[in-house]
Amino acid sequence: MSRAPALAAWAALSILSGLGPGDRRPFQGSLEAVLPDDGRPALIVFFSTGCPACFDDLLETVRFVRGMGLGLTIVGVCGGPEAEIESFIEKYSVRVPIVRDGRGRIRRRFKVDLLPYKIVLAGGKEVYRDDYYLPLDERSRRVRRCLIDLGAGSPPGSRS
Repeated sequence: MSRAPALAAWAALSILSGLGPGDRRPFQGSLEAVLPDDGRPALIVFFSTGCPACFDDLLETVRFVRGMGLGLTIVGVCGGPEAEIESFIEKYSVRVPIVRDGRGRIRRRFKVDLLPYKIVLAGGKEVYRDDYYLPLDERSRRVRRCLIDLGAGSPPGSRS
């Protein structure tokens, strides 16, 4: 039996491990507690612990942001029970802040009806939100372009 898949999975999960400077405990009580208050960009990823596509999307997003050195805050938002979220964080060594949205207030605030779903905030304003009508791979391509644009200092959407 080949060890390559197991090693690849370990490498992928290790991207999520290890809190960096300024990172907080990964489970948070409110979105405001983890969003930067100095206008720096933040990526909010809405997901479910029971959704494989959501976990894959979260993993790929974290890997991309960290691999590109994009110095922005990534926050996961999940509506599941607290114990389920904590178990998920421990099982997969998730080291990005996760906010529990048990009553769906954050989802309603941002008008999110689809999972996984991503929103980018910069300077306190929404500069990107997934388009429900696009497939997940196209939404991923677009959010990556937005994040690269923000990292380069150009206005989001100014490049294609």
